[in-house]
Amino acid sequence: MEYLIVLILGFILGLLLLYILRPGLFVAKKEEFTTLEALFDDLMAEMENKHDSMMKELDEKGKELTRIKTDVKSLISESLRSEVSSPKVRAVYDLAGQGLEEGEIARRLELGKGEVQLILQLKEIMKSS
Repeated sequence: MEYLIVLILGFILGLLLLYILRPGLFVAKKEEFTTLEALFDDLMAEMENKHDSMMKELDEKGKELTRIKTDVKSLISESLRSEVSSPKVRAVYDLAGQGLEEGEIARRLELGKGEVQLILQLKEIMKSS
């Protein structure tokens, strides 16, 4: 216990001597703080400007993406509608409307079964949209 008290007193005495001999170590000069504050304010202003410009750019890109999405949807719809005018597609629709199976439709029209399935799936997609 005595050693602890001596250690604490020695530490306090050392700090006191250090404060007396070198008081500048414990007190920061106001000029340094003023310079740091000015630098900090400049950096914050620059960051806010960059943030604002990035948010504007992000909004523009979002609007452009929405426009592209709308354009793609309309192009897909137009493409699907133009497919309906194809004689092959109309023939598949007619035979499917008569109740024939996909394999039978493919055999009669000399098409692949996958192609017939795709045409009929696209028809379902067009109905749902």
